[in-house]
Amino acid sequence: MSYHKVLLSAAVGLCGLLAASAAVACQGKTVILEDKFKDDSGGWDTDPTISFQNSAMTVRMAAEQSSFRDLNLVFLVREADICVDATFPATTDNDPGVGIIFWAPDYKAFYLFMVFISGKVGIHRFADNNFVTVHSQPMAEVKKGPGATNQLRVTLKGNLVTMYVNGTKYRDQRSPPPTKDSMFGLYAQFDKVTPGQTFLFTNLKVTSVD
Repeated sequence: MSYHKVLLSAAVGLCGLLAASAAVACQGKTVILEDKFKDDSGGWDTDPTISFQNSAMTVRMAAEQSSFRDLNLVFLVREADICVDATFPATTDNDPGVGIIFWAPDYKAFYLFMVFISGKVGIHRFADNNFVTVHSQPMAEVKKGPGATNQLRVTLKGNLVTMYVNGTKYRDQRSPPPTKDSMFGLYAQFDKVTPGQTFLFTNLKVTSVD
């Protein structure tokens, strides 16, 4: 086989892998919400921390803040496939993290799938003003550089939560589902206050689980 044919074959294979990777994310038959964040009409809770510009939800935490959470007040789900591209700030200081909130009746209780710039991934439960880590481990697929973007995905079906980073499965986790449709949302944090930094969320899509 000639050198050029080898290159062509490799390119076709790479394109196929990229297409397959893109195809695994939130491809349910029914689209519940697709938000390109061109404006604030997607049902998100009003928060002075966030703005909608350049097709992104931009999160700039107040000077005294170390964490951010925002729930969607309109599109409630119980079983769903939730995907979003989340971009770390332009620093590795204080281990920034980004995540998807799900099964939230309100801000006082929810589950959180979260990825840190250090490469750690985890599922956490928030209740009684306290986080409990259900499971956590490093994951090689996390893009860890300052300003790096990771695709986060959570599927909710019955009592099974399945989580992915950049198309690679992190784990299945069984947990009691809510008895009715509940809110989902977005989350960002530093280990401690880190002024002047921003997180970005883009390409949010929520579909049925097929």
